[in-house]
Amino acid sequence: MRIILPTKDEVEQWGPIDMKLIYPSFWFAPMSGTIKSPWGIYWESMVGIIKNDKGTFYWRKAGLEKNGIASIKKWVLPGEKRKKIEKIYYSYVKQLNGIVKKINAVSFSASKNNEIKNLALEWHRLYYQFWCLTDVFEVANYGAPVLLKSALAKLVPADKVETLLEILLAPEKLSFNQLSQKELLECKLKAKTSAHLDKLLEDYAKKWFWLNNSYFGSKDLNKKYFYNRIRKLSLKKIKDEYKEIVSYPSKIKKQKSKISKEYKIPSQTRKLAHALSSSIWLQDHRKGMAWRSSSVITILSKHLANRLEVPLPDILHYSADEWAKAFDTDKKVAEKTIAQRKKFYVFYSKLGFYTFYTGKKATRLAKYFSELYSKSNTANLNGTVVSRKADIVKGRARVLHSALESNKMKAGEILITAMTSPDYIHAMRKAAAIITDVGGLMSHAAVVSRELGIPCIVNTKIATKVFKDGDMVEVDANKGIVRKI
Repeated sequence: MRIILPTKDEVEQWGPIDMKLIYPSFWFAPMSGTIKSPWGIYWESMVGIIKNDKGTFYWRKAGLEKNGIASIKKWVLPGEKRKKIEKIYYSYVKQLNGIVKKINAVSFSASKNNEIKNLALEWHRLYYQFWCLTDVFEVANYGAPVLLKSALAKLVPADKVETLLEILLAPEKLSFNQLSQKELLECKLKAKTSAHLDKLLEDYAKKWFWLNNSYFGSKDLNKKYFYNRIRKLSLKKIKDEYKEIVSYPSKIKKQKSKISKEYKIPSQTRKLAHALSSSIWLQDHRKGMAWRSSSVITILSKHLANRLEVPLPDILHYSADEWAKAFDTDKKVAEKTIAQRKKFYVFYSKLGFYTFYTGKKATRLAKYFSELYSKSNTANLNGTVVSRKADIVKGRARVLHSALESNKMKAGEILITAMTSPDYIHAMRKAAAIITDVGGLMSHAAVVSRELGIPCIVNTKIATKVFKDGDMVEVDANKGIVRKI
């Protein structure tokens, strides 16, 4: 099969990110169209290079933006259609949660094999439907900046467009990170005694146990973990942070109202911005659902491992389709295939098709993408400003190549990483500024840095190759310049 690869000027990169195949692969069939979506929205052709459980994915930027604009015009901008999408989305969330309750109530024993199998297949089917739907706004959000920027370019000075984009596309509801932090702070504020705090944190942990999950795996957090998160915080700091989070939605609405009046933004453009910011919020909610789902996948994978008499680490290298087939027919993936995937393989998708490559073909593809960006000797880098700050920020660099290294991050350091994902949140909270190799206005680093009020520059291409731990770095989050000092 001929694979048409994007050039350096065309390519957009996502990752590298820690991953075990089973967790993100529930997205592969819906995004590629190997299962037909009732919404007719699919991803751009994609190549993923996965080596030693770290995946980096590439696609043609313009192609995905084109698909995103089509999704916006068909499903996101028309009010009635968007309401329909949101209603069905919450219906899927409710149904998935219902299946999870049944899974948690089952005794995982050999006598329950058929019951567990049926629950796993039901969850797999519904989770695929969920991903088909979420691709509507997932893809739309890649077209959002392009479409709104085009509208604003006719209304405001060129040097103001990017700043206005940041404000107008900001969601008007709390993200799951903001909401979880708000509720954690409330535990401390509401507690009347130590015993009362213990009970509040116990209930909190039952709701938010999945916060440190990722596409690499799941780890249930308990009340002790959350207690350690807040025990050293002063009452003043807790109250200040709580007030900041609670006031965030109204602050965003006021900013939008102010610039709409100042620049006389017409109602049609405001309507577009509102629809797009709602879509961006839904994508954040979807990220939370994906992280929660990692726990479900782990639970069911443990049962499948016992049933097939296969080590759990092997099951975690199954694709979602192979996983469901194994539940349905007891068919195992060949040990040789699993051994290859643990070391290195390549994922490829195009409309109606996806597959995995190993051997020479995989090596050629990996080499092609590894040569797209080479290390620069310059101490100055340019990137895209996605969270602005008037003052120049200086600090020591902390280069993280994985969210698993987040404990290395110290308060006041400049976080430099390829990209962020929800499992980077604890490192991000400590950062004086955030710099990434890849990303855009709607990337995770962009959205979260604006929520936290931290300056952020993305799309520097090679920041993780240029800087090293301990370098003194200066960040100009107005001009998009990062330099070693």
